[in-house]
Amino acid sequence: MRTIKVRNIQGKEILAKPIFNSNGVMLIPDGTVIKTDYIQTFLDLGIEEIQIKDELYVGVDYDEMVDEEVKEECYHLIKDIVKNQTKGTSAEDVEIGRVTEEILQSVMNQEEVFINVNKIRNSDHAAYEHAINVAALSTIVALKLSIPRHSVKEYAIGALLHDIGMTFVPSVFRNEFDDDLGNSKVEVVKNHVFYGLDHLRKKDMYSDLVLDIVRNHHERIDGSGYPSGLFGTNIDRGSRIVAVCDTFDGMVFGVSDRSRVYEAIEYIQGNCGKLFDEKVVKAFMDSVALYPTGSIVITSEGDTAMVHRQNKGYPARPLLRLIKNQQGEVYNKYILKDLMKELSLFIVDSVESI
Repeated sequence: MRTIKVRNIQGKEILAKPIFNSNGVMLIPDGTVIKTDYIQTFLDLGIEEIQIKDELYVGVDYDEMVDEEVKEECYHLIKDIVKNQTKGTSAEDVEIGRVTEEILQSVMNQEEVFINVNKIRNSDHAAYEHAINVAALSTIVALKLSIPRHSVKEYAIGALLHDIGMTFVPSVFRNEFDDDLGNSKVEVVKNHVFYGLDHLRKKDMYSDLVLDIVRNHHERIDGSGYPSGLFGTNIDRGSRIVAVCDTFDGMVFGVSDRSRVYEAIEYIQGNCGKLFDEKVVKAFMDSVALYPTGSIVITSEGDTAMVHRQNKGYPARPLLRLIKNQQGEVYNKYILKDLMKELSLFIVDSVESI
């Protein structure tokens, strides 16, 4: 079995893994002979790669091979995430960004880690991007907390693989974890922490710091989390870091019911000292640029603005320079809006260009 890009389909390939839609319904079974007519259908479904049977790879498990093209893709994704999530406006920020990228690329060079990251990628591309997002955020926060670099590296591995157990959960449940699932189905999803733990323990290659994160990243300091209902500092530090970063990224970039950035921030700040560790939340707020300086955003009043400067400790409330109004008319005056003073004004979206 091997993976090919949909755009490279030649026709007559044999599908090695079935194709499912977002609701978990099988659309095309394995063993189907692929036609070039399928290319557009796959692309319309958001499928960019498929697994095919290939005589060259008979007896070889593709999941256990290191694909240099995919590794290069990971590197580019890491660079983009680190660039977007660090302010880059002070020597400390620049150094944290550099070291974060260095640590994550070093981690990705460990073949066993990469194989497991690729397993997530092949299972669910959104989960793969979430894993790298959480790893980058967690690394930045850990460095901000002055945690020794060797421990930060283990935290990065744990963050990358925190949801590896989801690859063993039926796809129909993965993106529907809410109160409407019913108790039995919720328990199936919650068991991903044990699936992941068992999977990595069998490898006998991962440290306790990594395994603790895989098991405990859903624990909360008030004891309301799972699987063990741990309290406070009984939860390992790596899991307390990943809990904040996982929650933020899941709320803002999740597959459904996405929150605005300010809503996610308000949730995390509102639960500081309740669900989330106070020191971790402070480091998160101090080190992550949700709207990097120079980026273009839309305000709640419909104005287009540029992020002029960060307000330290309040990443969702920077100083803005207004560019144009809701009607698209450019402001002739140099107008600044400090969201720390304009408390009824907030950012509702970001855009790539004016």
